[in-house]
Amino acid sequence: MLSITSTPGRIGIQTTNAKLELHSPKGEQSITTTKPQLRINGSFPNIQIEKSQTNYEYGIRTSLEILEEGASLGKQSAYQAIGRIVSDGNRLKDIRIRVPAAVPELAMQNSQQPQGSLDIKLIGTTRPKTEVVGGYDIDFELGTVNAEYTPRKVEGNYTAGKVEVYMQQYPDINISYNIDTSA
Repeated sequence: MLSITSTPGRIGIQTTNAKLELHSPKGEQSITTTKPQLRINGSFPNIQIEKSQTNYEYGIRTSLEILEEGASLGKQSAYQAIGRIVSDGNRLKDIRIRVPAAVPELAMQNSQQPQGSLDIKLIGTTRPKTEVVGGYDIDFELGTVNAEYTPRKVEGNYTAGKVEVYMQQYPDINISYNIDTSA
């Protein structure tokens, strides 16, 4: 009889995992700042209004201004009257040389009323002068931020992995036969 027995081969695998160890120390960081600054100097603003010219145009005057204007007009009228009287006197002086009709002409001129001028202003042409005195002076300085960072190196250790393959059991075939001679 023939007998065949086989033993299968077995492979063994031994693995060692790879290993990575990392250590990352923190970097150094420093931040320095300066605060922004705001400086305000000054006083409350005042508005000055100069309206004397505007008041004059509207006829609003002080007593002194009215007196000065009256005195000026009086002087002007006196000078005009003196000029007219001198002119009339010179004409009368030369009455013999010129036409003797000077007396009636002078009488006619002096009997007529001089025409005055009418000056009407509804709205003044000058506006009050305004000036703002005082106020504020604002000075602003920006703050600063200085940042420094020093990174650190990453420290690492790597252990490589291994795969070991070995024969745990070798294959085997066993063939045996028996010859039976009794038959």
